[in-house]
Amino acid sequence: MPGLQTQSNTKPIYSGPGDAVKKIYSSYGIAGLYKGQVATLAREAIGYGAYFYAYETLVQRHMARTHTKREELPATYAVLYGAAAGYALWAFIYPIDVIKTRMQTDGFSAADGRVYSSTMDCIRKAWRTGGITNGLLPTLIR
Repeated sequence: MPGLQTQSNTKPIYSGPGDAVKKIYSSYGIAGLYKGQVATLAREAIGYGAYFYAYETLVQRHMARTHTKREELPATYAVLYGAAAGYALWAFIYPIDVIKTRMQTDGFSAADGRVYSSTMDCIRKAWRTGGITNGLLPTLIR
């Protein structure tokens, strides 16, 4: 059973988010609704940690170099430092995002094409095939 975003347009299984929740829960329980959440939580914690660390480091260096206060930081620098922090976020989380996406789009059972038995199994298989960083460059350009 595919998820709402990966279902066929011609023969949809779900009529909307509520219907998807109801059907997934009735077939797979609460675990079905939280599939891929381990990778999602890791991605968010690591990604936002990297983002704020990079942004604060750049702002602190700027303030030390120019002997100014935070409120005196020009908007252009805030934007540039925010963009650099965004690059740091994606550089750190991209492999985790790949795992999260694979887990969330994987089937629920062998009948629906389930490939991964767990998050660790997904990491191992992605690592072996070299698919952990495919697409990172276009993501950073975006």
